[in-house]
Amino acid sequence: MGDTNVYAIKAKDIAIQKKSSSGGAFIVLSDYVLGIGGAIACSVYSFETHSMNFYILENQDERDSAIGSKYVQSCPGTIYEDCFLWIKSHPGKVLLFVGMGCQAAAFKMYAEQKGIKDSVLIVDIVCHGVPSPQMWRDYVDYIQKKYGGTLTSLTFKDKRNGWKRPTAAAVVGGKEVFLRDYIRVFNSGMALRPSCYSCPYTCIDRQTDLTIGDFWGIEKSHPEFMSQSGVSLVLTHTAMGRDVFECIKANFDYIETKAEECLQPQLEHPSKCSENRSKFWKEYKKRGINYVMHKYGDVSIIEKIQYKLKHLLNQ
Repeated sequence: MGDTNVYAIKAKDIAIQKKSSSGGAFIVLSDYVLGIGGAIACSVYSFETHSMNFYILENQDERDSAIGSKYVQSCPGTIYEDCFLWIKSHPGKVLLFVGMGCQAAAFKMYAEQKGIKDSVLIVDIVCHGVPSPQMWRDYVDYIQKKYGGTLTSLTFKDKRNGWKRPTAAAVVGGKEVFLRDYIRVFNSGMALRPSCYSCPYTCIDRQTDLTIGDFWGIEKSHPEFMSQSGVSLVLTHTAMGRDVFECIKANFDYIETKAEECLQPQLEHPSKCSENRSKFWKEYKKRGINYVMHKYGDVSIIEKIQYKLKHLLNQ
């Protein structure tokens, strides 16, 4: 490991913990940047186009629209140029850029070429990989037709059952719908973009200032720090990243730990491609989203029983 420092963190404000995907790292970090007159470049879900697009957010209300994990590929669009223009029109201010490893690495290269890197704090998110945006739009059409309404709310990591057992759900036509089939396909290794299976950013040492994500396995490495409200992983890679962490750490309960104690698959290797991937995509293109979600996303009765038994034993 290079100059990377590893932290487990929880926001001291329990309200921040509860509305975040994990321990509140993004909210506290973005609050800090907004508080010093900066802005945030990150992706936001559009309920009009059912896509993830990058925007520059300049206040907490706008920032709140970006809270929460979305298992959908985001489109950078013109965000690099937008960031350049924002920095040039706000001299002395800091811009926080948050994206996947590939997006953050590309933006870092752009920022260095344009001579604006010193004005940008670049943060990447520990990433499992992303399915195609078209597949997600097809899935939205599928559930809207199935449940007879419009999708108006979406969460992939609701903590109603605790941080370690996240719930993916949407509101369609005013009714709550669980997205178990989509999550099952997402986790299967069948639906990700081809480049995700050879991602070069699935390691501890990154090309960013900071990395944030879930601290999976904290109950084993530091059980005293475990919280069902969520625990975030924060990796600091650069002097700028370490300086910012020093500025915000008073808002966290935190412990510094070792790299080997935070390792999870996406910090060691890319997601593995399922042997059924080619078959999945052939069937999807030929028979549609309804067919593949039913075939690959449905949970069998036996699996449902096993899941309930496991839950009862863990109570």
